[in-house]
Amino acid sequence: MVQVRKIRPINLRTEPNDTCMHRYEFQLRLTAAEWRGYYRGAFRHVVIRSTAGEMVQLSAEHLLQFVTLEGVHGRFELVCNARHKFVGLKRTDVSG
Repeated sequence: MVQVRKIRPINLRTEPNDTCMHRYEFQLRLTAAEWRGYYRGAFRHVVIRSTAGEMVQLSAEHLLQFVTLEGVHGRFELVCNARHKFVGLKRTDVSG
């Protein structure tokens, strides 16, 4: 029996298994006072616990687009590649 499979081009900058993505859902509540610590240089990373119970460290700069006068609040989905490098972050709740 002959097995035929489709061969896809390999991106030379990444390994073939880098197509595996890790997704982490989490809820975050940082008040404006807590977030000011980021601007003062008190922290550069946030450690979160996903809804599945996994602990994940996230660079706080990725949260900047979600900062409001009240701080950072909401449900989020973090996507990382197979090497656990940041790919994207989006807010998943519909409330402001």
